[in-house]
Amino acid sequence: MGAVYLAHDTILDRAVALKLVRIGTTEDSRLRFLTEARALARLDHPNVIAIFRAGTTGSGEPYLVQELVRGTSLDRLSLPLPERRCLELATAIARGLAAAH
Repeated sequence: MGAVYLAHDTILDRAVALKLVRIGTTEDSRLRFLTEARALARLDHPNVIAIFRAGTTGSGEPYLVQELVRGTSLDRLSLPLPERRCLELATAIARGLAAAH
């Protein structure tokens, strides 16, 4: 999938998430990436990360500059979670997916 780094937008002076995306090197895969990035950038929902920029590096690797959301990654939560917390997380994820579709 890729790697996400904490970065700094020097123009707007804010912290952002920089995601380097690992996809195929074909022109078709790059076009698909940009099409999906444009679709994601059109979304405005509290449960969907905002995209500030998409492009490719000098070596052709696609990247996204995204809103930085601080918190704990789902894979780092202590398990088992209380039922109520599971429902809260599942509801938030479902709302974000519904907005995207």
